[in-house]
Amino acid sequence: ICLFIFFAAIKGGKELSKNAGYTISDIYADNLETSKEYVQGSEYSDGFGTDPKSGVVEGEYIVLFKKGVRKSEQLNLLSKVEYVAVKKDYAQKNVKSRRVGGGRGAEIYDRILLVDLGEGKYQEKALSDLWKDSKVDSVMPNYVVQLHAVPNDPYFNRQNNLREINITSGWDINTGGEVIVAVVDSGVNYTHPDLMNNIWINDGEDLNHNEIVDESDFNGEDDDGNGYIDDIRGWDFALNNNDPNDRSPDGFGFGHGTPVAGIIGAVGNNNLGIAGVNWRAKIMPLKFVYNDYSGRISDVIESYQYASNNGAKIISCSWGYFGDYTEVFRNIIDEMYAQDIFIVASMGNTKVFTPFVPAIFDKVMAVGGTDTNGEGLYSLSTYGEWIDISATTPAYTTLRTNSFVVNDIYANFGGTSASAPHVSGLASLLLSVNPMLKPKDLELIIKSSAKDNGALGKDLYFGEGLINIGNALLLARNNPILPEIEFSSIKDGDYFSRDLIITGTAEAEDFAEYRVEYAFRGDSAWTLATASNTAVDNGVLANLDINPAWNDGIMNIRLRVKLQNGDEFFITKTLNYVTTTIFSPGIYEEENSENVNIIGTAGGEGFLSYQLDYSLGIDSAEWINFVNSQISVDSGLLGTLNLLEGT
Repeated sequence: ICLFIFFAAIKGGKELSKNAGYTISDIYADNLETSKEYVQGSEYSDGFGTDPKSGVVEGEYIVLFKKGVRKSEQLNLLSKVEYVAVKKDYAQKNVKSRRVGGGRGAEIYDRILLVDLGEGKYQEKALSDLWKDSKVDSVMPNYVVQLHAVPNDPYFNRQNNLREINITSGWDINTGGEVIVAVVDSGVNYTHPDLMNNIWINDGEDLNHNEIVDESDFNGEDDDGNGYIDDIRGWDFALNNNDPNDRSPDGFGFGHGTPVAGIIGAVGNNNLGIAGVNWRAKIMPLKFVYNDYSGRISDVIESYQYASNNGAKIISCSWGYFGDYTEVFRNIIDEMYAQDIFIVASMGNTKVFTPFVPAIFDKVMAVGGTDTNGEGLYSLSTYGEWIDISATTPAYTTLRTNSFVVNDIYANFGGTSASAPHVSGLASLLLSVNPMLKPKDLELIIKSSAKDNGALGKDLYFGEGLINIGNALLLARNNPILPEIEFSSIKDGDYFSRDLIITGTAEAEDFAEYRVEYAFRGDSAWTLATASNTAVDNGVLANLDINPAWNDGIMNIRLRVKLQNGDEFFITKTLNYVTTTIFSPGIYEEENSENVNIIGTAGGEGFLSYQLDYSLGIDSAEWINFVNSQISVDSGLLGTLNLLEGT
């Protein structure tokens, strides 16, 4: 039974429609808009990240076992499940890591297997058996990934996409360093004259150590013992070979990973073509996309493993997929974050609210698009509460080839696929200034230095605003030791209906003051909750008292720390102030008991009554009432639904 609960509270005789907060499954609806329009005259836009409904590889699932389950136990468990075949064991490529301390790679890969569960009822039974087993942590389908590109007509004049993000002021401070950025994409044209000197070279496979790829380097041996033969400049995980070149079936020859790589790290100051954000970045080409531009999440997972084990500090992802059951992938991203790898992902090009993975994950910097003036929203940019930051699009960048103009290997490239690598490039610049920065530090600097676009503070279209490279590098240069700044009692998406005691940390070596302020979505100014010149270490920062005049809505709460040198850093949490909501059960939460308790809040100024209705299925037009009450409820039991009666 699939239950859809309709919940209405009556205030002053008027029914209130609520939309306070979202989850990954909220946007399943018949009227979900899909953009298939052509962009600025180019048919190249059709099908690139515009359809939010991601496919899966039939029968294939990724299984994550719990910690402590040995490989023999994993394989023994699978041997007892009918019609299961192991297609990939990630532990076999987890033999060596170049990260600090060396040894094996991230522990989580020893617990992951790609399996084939067959078809039909056999697949259903095998999947059920796996979910029920106490040794299994989670299972997810092998999703098909969509690239988030909308390249423009190559005859357009060059776009100065870097002007509005203050790149020249940033280059006055630092033009970049040899930070390894893994481009997990369709491959990279490593012979492009504006990229070839910035392509990462695997020193363990560079046999004569001349930092050049020679024929003699290809000896058919795994010289560095990392599980890959002759992987001197990355790997093609789709075709399982050592040639991660960008190939384009589109007929235009643009490629996808090549434009992304050019935005991040085209060679600068070389009297040729363009300059990337980081003039000296080391681009690690990791190809997971087949030549028809489809890709599998199982190959993405292995590319992350390779990036982690071979020294990448940043992973750039201009793609995404749409689907539930993502805990395996979320666990992997959490592990990358713990290893100090900064992951950047594009929001997508659907024009609507679409939670693409990995952008939706909280340990991924999700990047939306603005126009090249840095003011308006890019016409196709996906939006949602999980967006972190924005960057300009389209970008004039490197191409694999250009069939429209002979020997022309540059053109405009758009979509949020172009926005995300601006942020990857910025992160690599920051690490060039201070190699000790952690992912949380990079996030703090990038958000604190951004130009606020759209609604005041963080919003669902621009996040914290448009990146400002000059301001970001100033913060990094001036503050080698960043402030400690965090909320401990509130998190994004929380609901509240009563006074808040806000706790957390606000301290720094050259601390001056901190401020806690708030603003509802649509407010024109911040309201001060408290200000203090005394640092706080995991204590009470502020008391936020409810104002009876408040209406239900989305509220940003910001913690701002000012230093003695005048620099300021801030973090923001987005909460939902509600007098009407359902906390439990959650979206698509399974219920195995006969009765389902509905927990939530119904009350507030002017409250008269509330009701609960249910329907049988997403397309049902019939709602059946099962609770009517004139008693307000604050974070308690609203009602109980008997599933046997509801079937």
